[in-house]
Amino acid sequence: ETDVKLHLGEAQIPAAVDVDGLQPGLQLPEYSGRWPRLPPSETLKPVATTVVDTSPQVDKSLNSSFFGRRYTGYVKVPVDGVYTFSLKSDDGSRLWIDDQLVVDNDGEHQAWNAAGVVRLRAGHYPIKLTYFDAGGAHQLQVFVTEPNEKRRELPADWLFHKP
Repeated sequence: ETDVKLHLGEAQIPAAVDVDGLQPGLQLPEYSGRWPRLPPSETLKPVATTVVDTSPQVDKSLNSSFFGRRYTGYVKVPVDGVYTFSLKSDDGSRLWIDDQLVVDNDGEHQAWNAAGVVRLRAGHYPIKLTYFDAGGAHQLQVFVTEPNEKRRELPADWLFHKP
């Protein structure tokens, strides 16, 4: 396992304001295909779309390979401050908050970590997480380090979507 730390600065992102009607969980379109890097999932036709109410992850017992996922919705951060988000994935993954790329862990590779740092105000932010598996093992875990706290898995109760 290789660890990589990406520091993307501490840009301030204003909190999203239109959060009426949000429900728990993230929307999850899934795609079938083979790619060496994350595909532009907005142009692909999903083979299935569900809502997941857990922190984004890939079931290690999954028997398929060569697929992609795009988790979308909102993340609600509890307090103002500097947050570190990290992705552990095998193969590629990327995390955007309010259309700003925060973590880039793209490409075909074994399980490894990449992280990014961003200053956020308390509130809701649009979030998008993309992931693909290029065969072999597959893994995806999302972590957050809040101000003055220890790193932990991104809490499911921070995640919302618009139906």
